[in-house]
Amino acid sequence: MLHLANGLAAIAFRADGVAAVFARHCASCHAWASSYRGVRSHAFDAIARMTSGSMPPGGGLSGAEIALVKVWISSGRRP
Repeated sequence: MLHLANGLAAIAFRADGVAAVFARHCASCHAWASSYRGVRSHAFDAIARMTSGSMPPGGGLSGAEIALVKVWISSGRRP
């Protein structure tokens, strides 16, 4: 595990489950959510919508899933 200067541990997209969150909750409506490249480019907008509860429709994301995505973003959005 890589520890960063900001005190966070770097989270990997596939190995740590970020890809699974997007596949489970986003990919059925958003084609970009099925690839690292797509999620990386939409990450900031996606987490804003997840946090506000506007996406996915009807909710469904746990606090742990939102936290995982936030740490992945904060730690550099690694593949």
